[in-house]
Amino acid sequence: MRKRVKVFYVLLVVFVLTILILLVKTFMFTSQQPVAFSVERKSIDTQDLESLSELLKLETIASSDRKSEDSSDFDLVLPWIRNNYPLISSNCDIQIINNSGVLIKVEGKDSGLSPDLLAAHIDVVPIPENQLELWNKSPYGGEYDSEFVYGRGTLDDKGSAFAILEAVEELLKNNGKPIRTTYLAFGFDEETGGTNGAMAIAKYFSDSGIKLNMALDEGSVVTKGIVPGLAKNAAIIGIAEKGYVTFKLESVAEAGHSSMPARDNAVNKLVEVLEKIRKEPFKARLSKPLKAFIQYLGPEMPFPEKMVFANTWLFDDLLISTYEAIPSGNAMVRTTSAVTIIDAGVKDNVVPSSASATINFRILPGDNIDAIEKYLKHVIGESDVRLTRYDEFAKEPSKVSSHESDSYQRVASVIAGTFDNTVVVPGLVIAGTDGRHYESIAENVYRFSPFVLESEDLERIHGNNERISIENLNSAKTFFYNLLIN
Repeated sequence: MRKRVKVFYVLLVVFVLTILILLVKTFMFTSQQPVAFSVERKSIDTQDLESLSELLKLETIASSDRKSEDSSDFDLVLPWIRNNYPLISSNCDIQIINNSGVLIKVEGKDSGLSPDLLAAHIDVVPIPENQLELWNKSPYGGEYDSEFVYGRGTLDDKGSAFAILEAVEELLKNNGKPIRTTYLAFGFDEETGGTNGAMAIAKYFSDSGIKLNMALDEGSVVTKGIVPGLAKNAAIIGIAEKGYVTFKLESVAEAGHSSMPARDNAVNKLVEVLEKIRKEPFKARLSKPLKAFIQYLGPEMPFPEKMVFANTWLFDDLLISTYEAIPSGNAMVRTTSAVTIIDAGVKDNVVPSSASATINFRILPGDNIDAIEKYLKHVIGESDVRLTRYDEFAKEPSKVSSHESDSYQRVASVIAGTFDNTVVVPGLVIAGTDGRHYESIAENVYRFSPFVLESEDLERIHGNNERISIENLNSAKTFFYNLLIN
């Protein structure tokens, strides 16, 4: 009986101490929000909208078959800049990189400071022929009204390029200069890997011995109504992005008649391996960017969620399982795999002699391509399924940029000043950007697009009926203008 009482008191003490630790850590989990800069509000007018309309009418469609020297609407981008931004044209050094990339140097006030880079891309994803009829407005018509501008590239990423140029032109119009010398880089093949555009621009910097203080590219946005439990908007500054690699699995066996299928036919062997991949995914974990996200978001959440975020030592499994429940959250906590192409068979009554599956992996920081290949070989095991790695677009996860640097704080403070009712947090970009190409020549690379977007807006990126609000264009111009002068 005494033993039971002793055990009870021990458990009670452990329970009370645990509660005390939880509460202390929760109350010590204080806000890390930036001090908001007092910003100069900027806006666009009808003439500016006409400029954007002209850019949207250029069918700068991404294609892996396109060579940079091929004649196309990409050749019209520089004339568009010169025609619509006369002060940039007359006061800034403009270069064409690899035939279609545009690099503009805007001299700063303090030549002793390392320069910044503002990046965007002009290429847009193609629209499948069978999707054109689903567009309410012409995707290349450059149409606009009192609320929105419509067309492919408005969100990804011509809208950002436009806002950057508008901000610089306005600054020059006011006889101003950015604090730091600032380069504007506009790539032309981000959607197909950026190897001819941003990579060539980065090589120019490297060959010229120019080291950047910061590169800021497209990426995460100001999300509205998307983060569960958060009453405010969340502006997420991407401090890293996932890696990318594709593998092909192929199985071969004797063909046969569908009335007498062999158990080890090509399709069955392939399916067995694919089922193992589905059942044995990469382990979910809290990566460095996600830990930073939790560190900054947690203090802004209601008390129950704040307690969970403040005590990941106890609740990490709960957090991970919560993220795993939805596709976008699952992508934040693990290296993901997606079967994107399956090929087998030529006739409905013939068991095929070969079958293949193409699998795309998005790699969480901390994992790498070699680890994925090792994992696949383990899954294949004794099977004779062949494994091929595609290296053309393969890339390791990016470096993780600092969320404690002066550059991060400056970007965060301008965001806080530009967008009301908004929490600013670092995070992970699950898609790819041109930003990765600037890692070798920039101290830090951040990924942020200054647009307030809801779930339905995010679906328009690479989807149908892409559009951007004029309110977002005003905010984007305000953001870039104030980033230049602070």
